[in-house]
Amino acid sequence: AQGIVPSISPAEMARADVQGDEFLVCLFRRREGCRLESLECLNKFQQNLRDFGAVVQLRSDATKEWDVLDGPDLLETPNHLNPAIFDANCMMLAAFPTMEDINIWWASDKMFDLLKCRYPLEKIGVFVVEGLREATDIMDRQQMSFGEKFVLLELLHIHAFRPMQQYVDNYKRHGETAVVETGVEVNLMFSDCVSSTLMSEFPLDAIVASTWRRKADVHHWYDSTPYQNRLLPMRSEYASCLAMIVVSDQAKPWDAKVQRREKLSSAVEFMKLK
Repeated sequence: AQGIVPSISPAEMARADVQGDEFLVCLFRRREGCRLESLECLNKFQQNLRDFGAVVQLRSDATKEWDVLDGPDLLETPNHLNPAIFDANCMMLAAFPTMEDINIWWASDKMFDLLKCRYPLEKIGVFVVEGLREATDIMDRQQMSFGEKFVLLELLHIHAFRPMQQYVDNYKRHGETAVVETGVEVNLMFSDCVSSTLMSEFPLDAIVASTWRRKADVHHWYDSTPYQNRLLPMRSEYASCLAMIVVSDQAKPWDAKVQRREKLSSAVEFMKLK
C-alpha cells in the first residue's frame, strides 16, 4: 500500500542487522607489595579469556596515563573518610559472542583454579553488559596503529535507577546524531546498565564506552553542547561517575622475573604430564 512509512529509521534498521557481542568489564586492584604476583595473575586472567575464545578489546595497567575527565576522587581516595569506590589500577574489556560462552568460561576449572590464587589482586569486579557491536582485539596491530585506540569510559554508580536508564538510552540517541551536531562520530561499544554481575567488589551499576581515533575528538564530544546540556546534568544528579580516556593496549611489559616464573611453571606442568 502507498504511503506506508517504516516504523524505524534506516539507521536503526541497519543496526538491527548487527549482532553485538556480550562485553565483560573487568576491574582489578593490585595488592601493594605484590607487583610481580599481581602481574602474573592479570596475565593469566587475560590468557584464560583468550583460551575460551574471548576477544580482549582493552587492557590497561598504566593508571598514570588514564586521562580523568570527571570523578578523580572516585579513582584515588582523597581521605580516609571518603574512600574511592572505583579505586582500580587495572582494567580489561573483553567480549564473547553470547552469554552462554561467558557462563562456560566463568564456570570452568581453569577459572576456578585462577580465583583460588587471587590473593595478589585485592579487589576484583567482573560485570556483563550488552554490546552494540562486535569487539576488536588489541592483538590486531593494524587496528591499534591506525584505528580507534582511545576509549572513553564512564563508570557509573547509580543513585536513582529510572533516570539513569534514561541516561544510557539518551546517550545512544545523542551518539547517533553527534556527527551532525558536533562534527565528530561517537562509536559506541555499549551504553547500558550492567546485565549480570559475576564478581562485585566495585559498585558498578552501569557503563558507557566508546572508541576514538584521536583524543582531541573525545574532548570535543565531551565539551559539546549535546553532552554538556543534555547528558551531563542528568548524570551529575543521579549517579557518581568516573569518566576517563584510556588507551586500549596499555599493559605494563612483562618483567623478566615474571617471564622466568611463567617458563618455570610451564616446565613443571610439562613434567607432571610425563
